[in-house]
Amino acid sequence: MTHTIEEFMNNAFVVHCVTPYEADQLLKVLANRDVRWSTGKHILEETHWGVYENETCYEVCNYGMQFADRECFREDDYIIIKFKDLYNDEKSTVLKNDLITQKYTYIEHEADFTANAPHHFDVHKINGEHLCHIDFQEGAIKESGVNGVMGEDLIAMVITRLEAFQNSEFKCRENACAITKLEEALMWLRKRTIGRENRGVEGTHTV
Repeated sequence: MTHTIEEFMNNAFVVHCVTPYEADQLLKVLANRDVRWSTGKHILEETHWGVYENETCYEVCNYGMQFADRECFREDDYIIIKFKDLYNDEKSTVLKNDLITQKYTYIEHEADFTANAPHHFDVHKINGEHLCHIDFQEGAIKESGVNGVMGEDLIAMVITRLEAFQNSEFKCRENACAITKLEEALMWLRKRTIGRENRGVEGTHTV
């Protein structure tokens, strides 16, 4: 069931944000409606998600925005909805690729993205339970600073896992081929970076 931001602002329920990306997106919407923290501070100064992390819930009341852990709101008999139920049709899309299975997990990313590519990914169990959130670099580093991981970082992680498997009883030709191709992918991405460095445009939006 989809709920509206207007219902949330009328204190019909509280919103549970399981990732920092969800908290950030929720607060950006509320900032456009001039909602402030109950302390009077601007709502975008801090999400406070790190206090309770994936148990964080937000409430809009008469004197501003508040947050607490999910158990606190449960004890007071609040209606709690998930962020994705507030934006399930508008803000995310399921990743599709013919070579991956969705037997155990599926991946979502934002539907409306900036800087030419999606940056925020959530991995879920097939039953919908949230497993993890990944933020990729959003915007050029020299213009936006370092704010996420690089594609090369994740490729290097997968190589490390496969190399460990190759040192175990699970060693196989398929792992070896995958390592070779992943290292080739790193090589081509490194070549791209070197080319941009040589043109003096690395870390910027200049093509």
